[in-house]
Amino acid sequence: MPDRHNAFMASAGRTYGGKSSDDRRAERRERLLAAGLELLGDEGLAAFTVRGVCARAGLTPRYFYEEFGTADELARQLFDREFDLALQRVGIAVAGAGEDTLVRVDAAVGAVLDVMTEVPARAAVLLTEASGAGVLAARRAERMEDVIGVVAGFGRATYASGDPRTDAAAVDEGDRALRVAATFVAGGLAQTIDAWLRGRAPGSRDALQRDLAAEIVAVGDAAFARLRAWPEG
Repeated sequence: MPDRHNAFMASAGRTYGGKSSDDRRAERRERLLAAGLELLGDEGLAAFTVRGVCARAGLTPRYFYEEFGTADELARQLFDREFDLALQRVGIAVAGAGEDTLVRVDAAVGAVLDVMTEVPARAAVLLTEASGAGVLAARRAERMEDVIGVVAGFGRATYASGDPRTDAAAVDEGDRALRVAATFVAGGLAQTIDAWLRGRAPGSRDALQRDLAAEIVAVGDAAFARLRAWPEG
């Protein structure tokens, strides 16, 4: 028995075609992820099954279950992968945009639009198919907290230096106002881009980017103006 076990383990780690077993497994995983993204973009969540993903990937269900277990788990991992890419791209864009608030916001919005339009299936995963019910909608609700945190952090860095008050009540009110404004911006941005992709919001991509950037800055300016007037205002 030990000899058979050792022989099996040696076979499992054997190199074929210059690729180790780990390399082959990583390739299969990537094929499943790519097939899942493609399937969601083409046919939506209703058609997102283990059988459908495997057919597109050209793999047997055995390899699917080796990586994901369920179709829902693959959908969650796809959402996280594309979502994290979007956050990364936004961070890079803002870091290279200088100090002007409108320019920085415009760069952030542009990065989001790039992510959503360069691969149409990505928008399906992050917006279209995540706007109803099901696993993607649940994951979107969870990950929106990350977006709200990013927006609130941007607002704090942009506006907080203009408020010299440091007492606890003022700080608490500032955090509350930032949270409200960030939630409004995050939700409104996603909803508006989704509507535009569906053809329900008119205008070109450049016009949309310009309008969204201006609206976001207006929300930030208004929130900070109210905060400066607090508690009198």
